[in-house]
Amino acid sequence: MRCAVITPVGPGHEKLVSECRNSVQNAVLSSKGVFDQIQEIVIDDTKGDKGRSVARNEGVSIAQSHGIEWLFFLDADDLMSPYAFGEAAPYLSSVDALWGAIATWENQELNLRMPQVLTINSYDELLSFPALVTVQMGHFVRTAIAARYPFNQDLHAGEDFDYYLRVWRDCNCRKVNKVFFANRRGLHATGPRSATGEEWALATTTLLKQGRRAMGSRLDQRRLNDIYRLKRDEFVAYCRSLGVNCDERIVSYVFNAKNVSG
Repeated sequence: MRCAVITPVGPGHEKLVSECRNSVQNAVLSSKGVFDQIQEIVIDDTKGDKGRSVARNEGVSIAQSHGIEWLFFLDADDLMSPYAFGEAAPYLSSVDALWGAIATWENQELNLRMPQVLTINSYDELLSFPALVTVQMGHFVRTAIAARYPFNQDLHAGEDFDYYLRVWRDCNCRKVNKVFFANRRGLHATGPRSATGEEWALATTTLLKQGRRAMGSRLDQRRLNDIYRLKRDEFVAYCRSLGVNCDERIVSYVFNAKNVSG
């Protein structure tokens, strides 16, 4: 079984991509997990005329034409964890797509985003929280699934979360408390098709509201309360296991169903 790591290289990422690719090679050397072969598919969009969605879809088409069964999407400004393939191995046979914990690489240190939803097992759980604390681009997905649910090339911002929601709605997806990649903050691509953080936040909020409305009574206040209680307890227990103090004000805000609207 083979896996392709798809990396679009947008404007401003020309120098970063070499470090990104080195992280992939380090991960391959550490463990290939369930894969016999892992290769990189780097899509050049340094002029910015394609955009993220077109570049990712192009990578998926290349992988599919070569019969590659699995993909990992890795942005050029991010770094792959050296343990990614090994950590994912126990889960891949039972899912269509797999996400891990949100982590950042700052000052030569790996840090988990605090707080965040540590595990997600269903579409309604994904819909219940702000996008910022759920999932990010670095994830494993079966090539056939990525081809069936292409990135929306018409969206200026939030095309990533639009894709996540469609895949989570229709397929067997999970988020687990393992680190597959680390985000290098403040290094986003520039160019005519780039989006600001504010534009992304607005777009994802709109998408989540639309998803919750479509769920209707299946995601009522009682269900939301149950989800928030479960995920809050999980997060607090995790912090305690590490000896980390939780900022109660932040935890109460993130894990509070009253803050969900729409």
